Amino acid sequence: MVGSVDHFRNIFDEEELNESMVSKMENTTRHGAIKEKAQTNEVKIYNLDAIIAVSYRVNSKKATEFRIWK
Repeated sequence: MVGSVDHFRNIFDEEELNESMVSKMENTTRHGAIKEKAQTNEVKIYNLDAIIAVSYRVNSKKATEFRIWK
C-alpha cells in the first residue's frame, strides 16, 4: 500500500478532495525491546470517499474488483 500514499497526496494536491477527509489518531503499543515502555504512532484514517477516489487511480485486478464491489 505504499503507492497509495502517493495517490492520496495527489488527490489532495489536485483538490479532488480536501484533507478534511482524513482523521489523525494515535496508536499506542508496548515497546518490543523495553518491557515497561510504550510507543505511540500517528495513524491516518481516510474516509470512504478518499478510499474510493484512490481505487479509481489504481490500475490493478484488486482495484477493479473493489470498484465492482462498491
